[in-house]
Amino acid sequence: HAHQNRRMKSAFADLSFRLSPQWKADLGARGDIVRTYLVDSVTNTAAGATATPVTPFAGATEDHEYSDTAGLAYTVDPTDMIYMRYSHSFRPGGFNDLATSAAAAEPYHAEHVDAYEIGLKSQWFDNHVHFSYVAYREDYKHKLERYAAVMPSGQVTSVLRNDSYIRTFGHEIEVTATPLDNLLIRASLS
Repeated sequence: HAHQNRRMKSAFADLSFRLSPQWKADLGARGDIVRTYLVDSVTNTAAGATATPVTPFAGATEDHEYSDTAGLAYTVDPTDMIYMRYSHSFRPGGFNDLATSAAAAEPYHAEHVDAYEIGLKSQWFDNHVHFSYVAYREDYKHKLERYAAVMPSGQVTSVLRNDSYIRTFGHEIEVTATPLDNLLIRASLS
């Protein structure tokens, strides 16, 4: 199998501030330079046999990426808050670490996701019950997908490629209760 090493340099900052007694905002940004090296030969190992190099293969990829986040929260009263949040993040590119041929070890690009959520957090019964609700959506671009493929040589190998755009969405409810000092009850539904 191929083997890869990753080196990352990052810089980040975040800022949180009150717009008024009820409104709070936060912003964050991160920049990354990610260099990924394929450092070993691609090998082919039959059952019971020792690993033999198929193709000596080396390579490197470099991603210059950013991530950011922004949020806004409104405190309705001391026990209730509504909020919304956006974030953009990525998973760096690299090489297929399960490749058994040089063709399958080709580099893939970074995967990106934009995430949106809106929610409510509330406390009841003198802070003994906490309730939260969130609705979310995630948009993936260049989603990494792993699948089996037959190579031109006839060999079956694992391939990792940026194949799809995916949108996920859903809701989540969580309730936490502490009816007694030494008892915690938690339930969630997604």
